[in-house]
Formats: sequence, C-alpha cells, structure tokens
Amino acid sequence: MADSVEWALETQPRVLVAAANGHVQRTPFSAPPFVPEPMTTLGGHLADRLGTDYVAIGTAFGSGDAWLHQPRPDDAPGHSHPFVQPLGPADPASADAVLSGAGLGDMLVDLRMAPPDAADALDRTAGLRNVDVLQPLPVREAFDAIAYVDEVTPWHTWIDENGLV
Repeated sequence: MADSVEWALETQPRVLVAAANGHVQRTPFSAPPFVPEPMTTLGGHLADRLGTDYVAIGTAFGSGDAWLHQPRPDDAPGHSHPFVQPLGPADPASADAVLSGAGLGDMLVDLRMAPPDAADALDRTAGLRNVDVLQPLPVREAFDAIAYVDEVTPWHTWIDENGLV
C-alpha cells in the first residue's frame, strides 16, 4: 500500500488516503487477542519514507450505530454478514471518552499543537475505540490530528442482509 502511495506521489503533489485508524497510524498496530504481535502499518511505512510530509489524521467518536460485517459459518469464503450495532459510550480509558467529555461537539484536534492540559489528558489515555473495544495505542505518537464526532451513524450500502450485492 505504501508503494502505491509513493507511486501516486510521482505525478501528484499530494495524495489523500482514506482508511481505518489501524492502517494510517504511525505506530505499530495491535488488537489483542486478534492481532497480538504489533504490526507495521501503512502509516508507519509512509512516516518512515516521507518524514514530516506524512500527516496522519485519526478518527474518534462518542457513540452511535455502526454498520459492521462478520463472517457466519454458512457464508461463502470471503463473504460476511452485514449488521448494524448500537454502540454505547466510549471506554473511559479511551481518547474518545476524553474528547467526548470536553463537550465541544464535532471537532478536528491538531495534536501537534494541543495545549498542555489537553496533551496530558490524551497522553493518559489507553488508546482509541475500535467499534466497541479499546485499541491500545499512544494517540499523540500515532496521529498528527484527530477528527472527532459525537455520534456516528451507519453508512448506506447496496449490500443486503445476506451480504449480497
């Protein structure tokens, strides 16, 4: 993936990569018990190759409903079953909870310029929420900024309840 971004940068001055936090973060990704050993991310490769020209923007949210998918035993290989899952408040140890608790609503936080109190609060967190679990990571090392929204809603899809188009 990093090679593809570098290829695009050969002819374009900038490239926007839209992907999940676990892909764009600078720091290694782990999500115990599913990913117990830290893995180098797309963001880690790009940060190594591009230096300060790489800007990683993570996402965080307070609550809402998420459109998810999960394989079922009877699904064809590579297919999964879509569903909507209501999500409660963020784990109190998460940066999502800190941002939600600020009571400022939807915002973009430049972590490189965070005031000392905000930086301390974020540094004391254990990571970001990944749907309904806490993904451990050092937020201010992983991202340059966080786009936070109070409430997420499911995206509209052409995939039916059986996972078919």
